[in-house]
Amino acid sequence: MNILLVDDDSYVLEALRKSLDWTSIGIENVYTAQSVNKARKIIADIPIHVLVCDIEMPKENGFELLKWIKEKNYIIQEILLTSYAEFRYATEAIKYGCYAYALKPIDYEELEKMIAGALEEAKKALSLVNHDKYYAFWTSSQKMRKEQFFWDFLIDQQDMGLQDRDFNYQAGNLFLPVYIRYPDHIRKGSSEYGRGMFDWTFNNLIMEVFTNGECTVEAVLHLKKESFLAVVKLQYGTNRVELEKDTAVLFQKKVQKSLGMECSIIIGRVARLDQLQREVPEFLALMKKSLVENGEIIALDGYNSQVNEFKLPDFSIWESFLKDGQAEVVKKEVSKYLDKQLFYRRLDRDVLHGFVTSFLQLLIRVLDENKVPTYQIGTPLFNAEFFSTAASSVTNAKKAIGQMIDTAMNMLRNSDQDKPTVQTVKEYIDKNLDKDITRESLAEMVYLNQDYLARIFKKEIGESIGNYIMGKRVEVAKEYLEKTGESVNSIAIKVGYDNFSYFAKIFKDKTGMTPKEYRKLYEREDGGTQGG
Repeated sequence: MNILLVDDDSYVLEALRKSLDWTSIGIENVYTAQSVNKARKIIADIPIHVLVCDIEMPKENGFELLKWIKEKNYIIQEILLTSYAEFRYATEAIKYGCYAYALKPIDYEELEKMIAGALEEAKKALSLVNHDKYYAFWTSSQKMRKEQFFWDFLIDQQDMGLQDRDFNYQAGNLFLPVYIRYPDHIRKGSSEYGRGMFDWTFNNLIMEVFTNGECTVEAVLHLKKESFLAVVKLQYGTNRVELEKDTAVLFQKKVQKSLGMECSIIIGRVARLDQLQREVPEFLALMKKSLVENGEIIALDGYNSQVNEFKLPDFSIWESFLKDGQAEVVKKEVSKYLDKQLFYRRLDRDVLHGFVTSFLQLLIRVLDENKVPTYQIGTPLFNAEFFSTAASSVTNAKKAIGQMIDTAMNMLRNSDQDKPTVQTVKEYIDKNLDKDITRESLAEMVYLNQDYLARIFKKEIGESIGNYIMGKRVEVAKEYLEKTGESVNSIAIKVGYDNFSYFAKIFKDKTGMTPKEYRKLYEREDGGTQGG
């Protein structure tokens, strides 16, 4: 189920997005809009089941959005929020049949209950209509049908007839494939709220920027992991490649502004529609093998994809430096070596992947000679995904090798000193409970494999890292509840939980009662401590 949050204040949206346990409520994707106009666009593209909307907004207000939803016969349960307790607002909400109406600031627990109830109502309403017919509005739209057509035609390589389509395509129509890649960790970071909002924003930026008077984006195909393929239709008699470079620069600027990230763009070759089915698979195969730095723009016309012969370096020199503890020297030498190989066009993804894995073997030899268990430097820290990312660009390869060197050198230093390492981790946790602490970030801090750190931590402290962190956070939260009058939301943030619902769940699991119930047990007789 999908939810749309609408408010002109970005801080309010971010607070709502982060403060509720969406998964436990039953929400798969959280979409956000700062205007009624953007909300309409999202609803027209994506099936939305619950809407949480502010009433007072510039240009158009929440009631105008509700009116439009009713006119379009969308099945959406609406929850309206307002800062003003005006009777006319309540009567308007009733008039449009909105599910709930509440005053700001609203308690997050109360809002969670409202949303859960709205979801149940949405399910009931959907059960009364023809499911396929209702969702056909989105699945059978021309935009979706075009995307399906080009996916079947270009990706699945199906034999597609053009005559029975209503897109008015001709075999001689000119198309330009544009491949867009972004860092995979960006999309992973959006998974907490579902991938829908990220994909929708990225897709719409492509449609907006690459469509103009001389060309139109006919479809945007979301490929595996971190890439999109835009299928751009050109006007007859125009070669858009050079102009598309300027458009690509504009697109990168908009992505940076909207999503705060860089992306690389590879502009393919202009091809007739009857040639495109052969051209695109070759284009995509080349992209899987080629090195493209993040933020780079490349036009395939004139691009030489051939690589010259590559030979592995003499690792023994670097091995000697590492044995002498000169890690920084090795990092600089590796960086210079890779830059040189790139300059002489000796690298592609396969070659770079082989180089990085060979370097890992070098580190394993160094550890073996010092009798350090080599499984500590293996998976899951340096797994298949790690090497795939490392081989995607020279920049990523340098970063990966630097991380591998730091890990190996720290393991050498700490091979007989597990206790100091655990104490370092424990002290960091104790002093930084308000921060986002993960097993991964702690392992990176001391340059150890996550599983290895977890084992030695549990051996020394007597419980897992996760349980220790939760226990310390609840312990500190109890002190705040007993001794201060701060709100429960504020206390949750101070002990590292920006998701209030999750904090309340953890607290109850540890103490057997909610934070508010716990506070009541310790309320001071003078009334100095008030409930959150």
